[in-house]
Amino acid sequence: MFGKDYQKQRKIKERNNIVKASLLAMSIGVSLGVLLAPKSGKETRQAIANKLEKVANILKSASNEAKESIINKEEQMEKNIKDVAEDLKDNLDKTVDDVAAHAEDTKNKLKSKVADAAEAVEGKAKQVKKDAKK
Repeated sequence: MFGKDYQKQRKIKERNNIVKASLLAMSIGVSLGVLLAPKSGKETRQAIANKLEKVANILKSASNEAKESIINKEEQMEKNIKDVAEDLKDNLDKTVDDVAAHAEDTKNKLKSKVADAAEAVEGKAKQVKKDAKK
């Protein structure tokens, strides 16, 4: 379970690094393009606006993916916690039932032994009375 989570986190970090590297490369490219482009000011501003819009879309997409990943992990953790709690409850119920059954069995055995002992004592008492009458 932990190995899979670690691998998923590693993949997310790798994707984030790729996104960061891509954004840096685009920023450098835009900067160089602005500095070296033989376009008019209006064309250059439009090109910059277009590039910035692309970068914003990429950031928005990466943000949405990260948000979805976090929500999915939260839901999975909540499900795991509920499953573990249910398992614990089931195990506790079974243990309580087992202890109750064992206690009932022990009580019945003890009653039987007490009854046997009472019979033996009663038999001895009768024997002692009989012997005393002689």
